[in-house]
Amino acid sequence: MANIFKDREHFKSFHVGEFYSYIVTAGLYLTIFMTISVIYYSEVLNAPYTFAFKIMGFIIIGWAQYSLGNAMHEAVHFNFANKKKDFLASLFTAYPIGFNLNYRNFHFKHHKYVGTENDPEYELYSQFPKSKLQFLNRFLWFGSGLPALIQFLNMQFNNKTTNTIIVKPRRINLILDALMLFLVQAVIFLCFYLLFNNVFYYLFFWLLPIATIGKLLSSTRLLCEHGSPKCDWVIRTIHGSRIMNYILGAFDFNYHGEHHLFPTVPQSQLKRLHKTHLHYISKSKKQYNPLNGRFEIYKGSYLGLLFIWFKELPFLENSKN
Repeated sequence: MANIFKDREHFKSFHVGEFYSYIVTAGLYLTIFMTISVIYYSEVLNAPYTFAFKIMGFIIIGWAQYSLGNAMHEAVHFNFANKKKDFLASLFTAYPIGFNLNYRNFHFKHHKYVGTENDPEYELYSQFPKSKLQFLNRFLWFGSGLPALIQFLNMQFNNKTTNTIIVKPRRINLILDALMLFLVQAVIFLCFYLLFNNVFYYLFFWLLPIATIGKLLSSTRLLCEHGSPKCDWVIRTIHGSRIMNYILGAFDFNYHGEHHLFPTVPQSQLKRLHKTHLHYISKSKKQYNPLNGRFEIYKGSYLGLLFIWFKELPFLENSKN
C-alpha cells in the first residue's frame, strides 16, 4: 500500500487540515440552534402546523447529533486537533451526545478485527437482511431507541465487547470524565427548561433524537459500509454526489475504504486520498487486492445503494434458504 504515495513527505501531506473539523462541527451546532429556535417561535407565535415543525425539528436535531458522532469519530482517531489531550474534543463531540472517548477502544477493535466475530459491530453488518420485510424490520428496530439504550449501558459498564485493550486509555480522570459528561447534559437540560419551561423538551428534543434517528442513521451507514447480500462483509467506499452522501456521510465518512486503509488521515484529506487511490489502481500493473479482496467502490449514494438492495430482495425470506 505504500506505493500509493510517492514518498514519506507525500504521505505526510495527507495529515493536515484537522481544524476544518471544528468548522463543520460549529455548523452542526448552528443547525441545532436554528432548529430549536424555529420550534420555539412556532409555539410563541402560535404558528399553524406547529406539530409539523416539531416533527421536522426532531429529525433534523437527530441528524445533527448523529453527525456529531462522526465528529467524535475524528477525535477517536486523534484527528480533531487532539493528539495530546482529549478534553476539548470530548467537550465538543462526545459529552453532548452522551458519550466519552472511552469509545476509542471499542472502535479500534472494529478496525483491528473487522470481518471477524471479535469485531464488536460484526453482527450489525454481517447478518444481511434476506427479505424486504427483514430490511424494514431492521430500520424499525434501530429506530426504536432500544439498541441505543443497550449500547449506552454497555459502554458505561465496560461489558465484554470492550474489555480487551486495543489502545491504552487516555481519558481524563475517571471521575472528572463522568462529572463533565453529567455537567454538559445538565447545561443542555437547563437550556431547554429555561427556553420552554418544560422538562420534557430535553427528553423529546435531545435524548430521543440521538437514541432513535441517530442510532438508525449510524446502523444504516454501517450496513452500507460493510454489509453485502453476496458475502458476509466488505469494506466499501461510496463515491457519489457529495450532497446526497452528506446525509449519512458527514465528515466524508463515505470514503470508508480509504479510511480503513489509512485511519490516521483526517477527514479533510479523504477525498484527495480517494482520488490518489483511484489513480494508483488505474496505473497498477499487478493484481491489486487491498483488504484481502474485500475492498469495494460503489459509484452512487448511500440512499441509492439502499434502494438497489431493497428492490432486489424478495418480500419474504425464501424458505429454502
